[in-house]
Amino acid sequence: MENQVSQLSKIISVFWEPSKTFKALSEKVSVLDIIIPLLLTLIVAWVSIPYTTPIALKEQQAKMESSERFQNLPQEQKDQIMERMDKGGNPVIAYVVSPVAIIIYTLLLALIILMVSNFMLGGDRKFGELWALGLYAGLIDIVASAIKIPLMVQKGSLKVYTSLAVFMEESSDFVFNFMTKMDIFTLWKVVVIAIGISVFTRKSLTNPLIIMIVLWLIYGAVSALLMGLNPFA
Repeated sequence: MENQVSQLSKIISVFWEPSKTFKALSEKVSVLDIIIPLLLTLIVAWVSIPYTTPIALKEQQAKMESSERFQNLPQEQKDQIMERMDKGGNPVIAYVVSPVAIIIYTLLLALIILMVSNFMLGGDRKFGELWALGLYAGLIDIVASAIKIPLMVQKGSLKVYTSLAVFMEESSDFVFNFMTKMDIFTLWKVVVIAIGISVFTRKSLTNPLIIMIVLWLIYGAVSALLMGLNPFA
């Protein structure tokens, strides 16, 4: 029972006092510190699938049909593309793909944290410890989902922004795409990860925070460029 309370305390603290959570993790990372935050993230993803998948499929099909490149394709090829999109929107497939995608994402995030912590800041933490750091910081995405998904359902669109893009007219240019990545919840997560790295490496917050923000800006720029290269945009 004491261990369960400890786990609950770490989960709650990551939102209000992340340094407390990461100090506990820096002393000892258990299997539960991997399983519990990962399972919570997966549950939220699974719960959201019936609400977001139909909306996403509808938007993808509408975007595809309105693109000039799609209009120039033979009708038979158009039908094949739309059929593949319908199959891809199958909720059963989403339930299988979602956990795989989340696990891969969290592992990649852990690799980035490892690079910053051990190679750039001279830390010596193990991969599993830094994976736990990223998983606890990732719980912030649950808060983002709790706010965004009801708005998406109400609006009937995935284009719900909690970023600087909310102040701009929607477009497909680089600046707008970049601003969509400047999300307040992502910034929150970046800061929390920086706090975790600071605690794990026993260094001041300044350097981890600067590095993580720079990496976030680079990610936003690269993502915006790739979005602009989408032939069906």
